[in-house]
Amino acid sequence: YIVIRRQLRVFLANNSSYVYEEKDASAAPFVIGTVMARKSHAAAAVFYPALGKGEDTQFLKGLKKAVGRGAVWDNPPDVYFRLYHGDNTWDATHFGDQGVLPNEWCQLV
Repeated sequence: YIVIRRQLRVFLANNSSYVYEEKDASAAPFVIGTVMARKSHAAAAVFYPALGKGEDTQFLKGLKKAVGRGAVWDNPPDVYFRLYHGDNTWDATHFGDQGVLPNEWCQLV
């Protein structure tokens, strides 16, 4: 399986976006919840738990146990975006809207 290193985060309420990349060395060096896995019997046995929050982390732990270590794709950020629309499970602060100015869009080079 692979996970991605960065993603474009889009905020509808303030018409803005930025590129997210995990900078905390103590945290996972990838974006949680961005798993891509090849279909196999081992991977098919792993399910997302019925949790309100934290299910991505639990799923990744189960996948790692079932199929072994995955890889981190050093991807261009525009191949995956996360949309914050206001009714997400987590609030805007969780997605890092602090410091993102209204009507400010990141420049993808």
